[in-house]
Amino acid sequence: MGSGALTLLGAQESAQNQRLQQGAVALVGGFLDELSRKAPDEDFTYEDEKKFFGDRSLISAILLAQANIIRQDGEWANEEPANSLLGRLILSRKAGFALPGAQRKIIFYKDTQRDKCGYVAVILYYPSIDFKSEFDTYSPDHISKTILFFVQDDGQILIDLNLSSINGESIPFVLGLQTRIEKIKAAGKIKEVKVPFLPDAELSQLLQSPL
Repeated sequence: MGSGALTLLGAQESAQNQRLQQGAVALVGGFLDELSRKAPDEDFTYEDEKKFFGDRSLISAILLAQANIIRQDGEWANEEPANSLLGRLILSRKAGFALPGAQRKIIFYKDTQRDKCGYVAVILYYPSIDFKSEFDTYSPDHISKTILFFVQDDGQILIDLNLSSINGESIPFVLGLQTRIEKIKAAGKIKEVKVPFLPDAELSQLLQSPL
């Protein structure tokens, strides 16, 4: 491959990385801003959900299937809801994504192992802390909360909550999802698999008003 082709490939990769970085930082910032503006009893629309996380992302599909809003084949049982069940769950746990009185710093890290993927680290800290550069080593004594959002670009830049964490705890866990062992039949054999779910009492509470 000639030097001209290598230069072109390098320029394309640089533009791709810049698109991912700028888009991911804007998306995460927009999500957190929207979350902070809403009261716990308000709703994200399903269009909001698709903008931030995509259509029927893993956690969303688990909730929708459990609530019989989508069928086993993943299609809508009736019609696409106006509001987001995942959004209601996030809003019910919004305190986990925030810290009153804190400022925030957002840093993007490219995933070197996966193409078109990266991480957006949101560091919530007290205003008295002096951050000299984004490459500083942040002491746990000085950081109140670190949210790590996994992002990917498959034509649309989206947040993958299933691969994201808050202070090292997976966001599905923070949102209250649990796992149970179920037996499934595959290739003529019975296998035990871990299946995520939201406790019925919490799901019922989220469904008290129609979506």
